[in-house]
Amino acid sequence: TTTTTTTQLFAPCEIGLIQAIMSRADSLIQDAGVRSASESIALLEEHVDTLRDISKAFLERRSKRIEKESNNTNNNNNNNSNTTPQEDFTFHYEEETDPEVFFVPYIWEVIVCVLTAS
Repeated sequence: TTTTTTTQLFAPCEIGLIQAIMSRADSLIQDAGVRSASESIALLEEHVDTLRDISKAFLERRSKRIEKESNNTNNNNNNNSNTTPQEDFTFHYEEETDPEVFFVPYIWEVIVCVLTAS
C-alpha cells in the first residue's frame, strides 16, 4: 500500500481570487496583443489599479459573507444555550502599500508554472 501526501498550495478561498485576477490579466494581454513577457509586465503595471480593484472587491465580498455567517452563528449560539462557544478564528492583517511589487511577479510565476505543467 502506497500513501500519497498532497500539499495544497492555495486555500480554496484564494483560488477564486487568483482565477479572477488571472482571467482579467489574460484579457488585458490578449486585447492589447502583446507578445513578450516584458511587454506583458509593462501592460499589467499600467493596469495594476484594475487588478487591485478585483482583489479589493473579492475581499470585500468575502468579508461580508464571513460577517454574515458569523452573525448567523452568534444568533444560533444565543438560541442554543447548551452548545459550547466556538473559537473565534478571525484575524487582522496589514495590507502592503504596494502589493503589486510582490503580486505581479507572483502571478506571472503562477501562470508560468501552470503553462509549463500542462
